Amino acid sequence: MIRGLYKSFSKSSSSSLSICSFTNEKSKSFLNAVVSQTSRNYCTTNGEEKPKLRHVLKKFYLMIHPDTLTQYPNEKHINSNSMKALMSIVDEYKKRPTPDSQYKRNVQKLTFYVPEDKISGEEAPKSIGDRKFKIIESEFCQNSNNPNHIPNQIRLLFEQCKLPTNFLTEIDNVDNVIQPTIDGSLQNFILDNKYYIKKKLQISEKHKSELDALVRKIKRDLRVAVTIETNPVDSSFTFQENYHALLHFQNVVKQWKEKVINDAKDGSELVSNGQFKFNLNYNDINFTVPELCCYLDRSSPETWDEYLNKLNLSLIKAENLEFRKSEEAKFKIMKKESEEARSNFSILERLLKCRSFQLAEHDDPSEDPNLYLDTSQQITQSLAFTSMLMKNKSKLENLMKTRFKKIKFGNIAIVANLHKSKFWVDIDGNLKINPNVTFDEFCDILESQHKIAAEKDLLSHKYESIRDYAQVRMGLKTLNVLSVFTYTHDHQKVFDAYQKLYDAADRLRDLDLSGFSIIIADHYNITKSGNLIIKYDFNTEDLIKQLSAATKDDETINVVNENNEIKQKQQQQQQQQQQQQQDDDIKIDLTNISNVLEQYENQNKSNNKTL
Repeated sequence: MIRGLYKSFSKSSSSSLSICSFTNEKSKSFLNAVVSQTSRNYCTTNGEEKPKLRHVLKKFYLMIHPDTLTQYPNEKHINSNSMKALMSIVDEYKKRPTPDSQYKRNVQKLTFYVPEDKISGEEAPKSIGDRKFKIIESEFCQNSNNPNHIPNQIRLLFEQCKLPTNFLTEIDNVDNVIQPTIDGSLQNFILDNKYYIKKKLQISEKHKSELDALVRKIKRDLRVAVTIETNPVDSSFTFQENYHALLHFQNVVKQWKEKVINDAKDGSELVSNGQFKFNLNYNDINFTVPELCCYLDRSSPETWDEYLNKLNLSLIKAENLEFRKSEEAKFKIMKKESEEARSNFSILERLLKCRSFQLAEHDDPSEDPNLYLDTSQQITQSLAFTSMLMKNKSKLENLMKTRFKKIKFGNIAIVANLHKSKFWVDIDGNLKINPNVTFDEFCDILESQHKIAAEKDLLSHKYESIRDYAQVRMGLKTLNVLSVFTYTHDHQKVFDAYQKLYDAADRLRDLDLSGFSIIIADHYNITKSGNLIIKYDFNTEDLIKQLSAATKDDETINVVNENNEIKQKQQQQQQQQQQQQQDDDIKIDLTNISNVLEQYENQNKSNNKTL
């Protein structure tokens, strides 16, 4: 109300009243404060705030943009390629800032020609030959284990161009997570990020439950099957993106379903009886597969309602019938091959006197994904391999009496997706064998690797109980190892990390780590859901010492915060009382002004009558 009052006074040309004409000093200072506050409300910049990465990148792109270098074809060509590569790197990083074991590391070396006049801010020389360039070479590792690698490399790049290096990436778990220094350790990492982790745990659980509840509501109200990843660790989208996508999906599908049912055309029964499913996890293009599943894209220029209204349900119905026929035929073949393979597994298990002989998966992220075989292909390869072994059954029987007489085999697994090598002994002591090996190679692998597999098997059972004890004793939600770490590092590093936590579990349980999820790896990080990734070589004693001290400090901080809150409330109450008094003073002043004006008008009227 006061702000509006000030505006009405200032806009009036006939009135000579101003703030300075008030005789009450309190009213004057209060309205001056209102004017000052009003001007601040229109201020949108703050010199102390960090710039955003995207804004600084725009400045950098303007400095090296190929369109400004038409007279320098070599520099233009190099800058064009490097600029496209950097834009792609930044886009991918924003989509997936944390390390993902399913993606390989990709190192790219980029070169930029930056005009020196743009770095210094001087005018460009008029002569083409006089222009000088600063050559800047940068190296970017996509999907690096360090989530701060890309921002750090960009900072080095900006530093050479005299651009701001202290910026916000606008990625929560990058801007708000404090990475350890080169010589830092676990205690510093947890100490710096303890409250952030707790906050992320609470927020991720809340977000997941909200998304799950919304999915259940949509399934119940619309009677449609919809799939969306609600776990923030596995989803490539933020909570807000998923939530708004579900709300939009609810509105679009509701209208589309009503229209399809009312039209009652051929194929509409797929929608009315709930056979038609939807998947919102992909970010590529809108498409529908014969399995009656529609994949809706988040970034396609074609809207969801436009795409759904163009669907030919009659054609989809026919494709689904053909698909089901072909799948039934494949399933019969797969079922027959699976039964034959299982029969061979049982015979070979008894023949080799091993603990188990079976088909197994392989989750090594460094394997080429283009070579991945589906279940039916894996069964076909396994059947071919075991059939080859069965043809050599008599040879195996003789070997078990001679060459393998004193050997005890553990778990033997046939792994069709093991392409990099002929065999692999995993952290649990399972001997995984590529089904493309020959009979002689198979025998050599059994003889050379059985001791290693047995040792790992014993260690695995020992440290499994150690890990379980440490997890329960410390109150952790989970305690695991990153799968990619087991393929790139010695298993002993994992066991040593479990042992350190086991030895200190009784003391660590008092450090308020309840509900945390700890993952052993070769780097420090905090996932989107608040899982704590720690480096295997942490120092437990330092951890206990630092976190114990931190707990006392935290109590002090809490007391100080409570006192500050009380003081703030008291100050707010005082300010409210002062403001009320000031309002009353202004009302008194305005009443006096009104009386003065009324007296002035009456006096003018009496003078007019006299005249």
